[in-house]
Amino acid sequence: MNFRDSLRIRLGLPILALPKKCDGCNKPFSVEHAQQCKHGGLVIQRHDNLKAEFMSLCTQAFGPSSVRDKPTIHTFGNSNNSIQVQELRGDVSAYGFWNERRTTIFDVRVTDTDAPSYRNRDPIKVLASQRA
Repeated sequence: MNFRDSLRIRLGLPILALPKKCDGCNKPFSVEHAQQCKHGGLVIQRHDNLKAEFMSLCTQAFGPSSVRDKPTIHTFGNSNNSIQVQELRGDVSAYGFWNERRTTIFDVRVTDTDAPSYRNRDPIKVLASQRA
């Protein structure tokens, strides 16, 4: 989305030259649909852009050797080898973020507080409910 589109949305004006159908799911296209459709790519693109920016800031703060992309989350518990556990991954890890000599793993999440299921809720409460 470019600056003019963002400005038109902020001012409540219609966006010019929107496609008729979503390229991901072939449903009628709108700004609301673009922000929620899991098939058209904008949700994933927003997540990836946020993750990349967070990684960049962590790299500037802690140095490139302290930041990793898609770190493995090691789980502890039942070590029965017959059970195949799906490998868990975070989005970014940063060594020394909260404590010295500790690695913190972050999982980036994007929440559309204007989604129909959240419209009657306070945005602050919606975001608080997204914490894991």
